[in-house]
Amino acid sequence: MRNIVFLSLLLFCLVLPVQAQANPESAQALVTNVVKTATAEQRKALIAFHASWCGWCKRLENFLDLPEIKPVIDRYFEVMWLTVNEREGNKHLENPGADEFLSKWTNGVRSGIPFYVLLDSKEQLIASSIRAIEPGGNSGNIGFPGNDEERRAFIDFLKTGAPNMNASEEATLIKGLEAIMSK
Repeated sequence: MRNIVFLSLLLFCLVLPVQAQANPESAQALVTNVVKTATAEQRKALIAFHASWCGWCKRLENFLDLPEIKPVIDRYFEVMWLTVNEREGNKHLENPGADEFLSKWTNGVRSGIPFYVLLDSKEQLIASSIRAIEPGGNSGNIGFPGNDEERRAFIDFLKTGAPNMNASEEATLIKGLEAIMSK
């Protein structure tokens, strides 16, 4: 009898996480909640799009979780990730409706991921990672800011939502981006 109870409990523990992954929360609910939290804490919502296969997305995630970076980001932003563009076999990981947000916020520009936006208290777009590569030139997505030009564009993007960010914080962010690139 104990074996049956143990096996039933084990099966329950194994199936529950799979079911949770199979039904991620809707993008709209997540966006609404992150904006509400950010507004209550007088910060901006930073929403980033990623996928399980995306190496550049993982670099950005790792960067944002660095012990020296997290306090700077958390001072100004409430960060939330939406999963999109998963490959066959992993579509169940996508947040329902996230692809519509991605399409809306890229405004038709082919962006790739990671892609990220800043939202105000009314869920309106403040800034996105789409930027001009050259003055008056082509536009594109910053993605993971791997070179000096992209790092500058990334800092400018962040400062749109955090105009009080100081030079020391900027330097910390740049140093963290460079460290992630060297790995």
